[in-house]
Amino acid sequence: MTQVANLPTVPNAMAGPITDKMLEQVICAGTTAQKCTGLSDADAALIILTIPQIATELLHRRRAMGVIADMTELDNVTFMPSVRDNG
Repeated sequence: MTQVANLPTVPNAMAGPITDKMLEQVICAGTTAQKCTGLSDADAALIILTIPQIATELLHRRRAMGVIADMTELDNVTFMPSVRDNG
């Protein structure tokens, strides 16, 4: 039996960086979807394009915070907002 060579593939398309404005739009679109008040095609596309990246970032942040919590006493730590978090 002959083996089929692995063909080169093109990675799936992904949205670019998700800005604070885009997050606000995702929140509005998601709320609209939950309330079943007429989700537009554009809102549905926005949700589909951004949710995987948002969930990945959230999961990474939760894991990082878990590691930090395991290594230090958080009662005396104050987290400062970063420039990245503010867009």
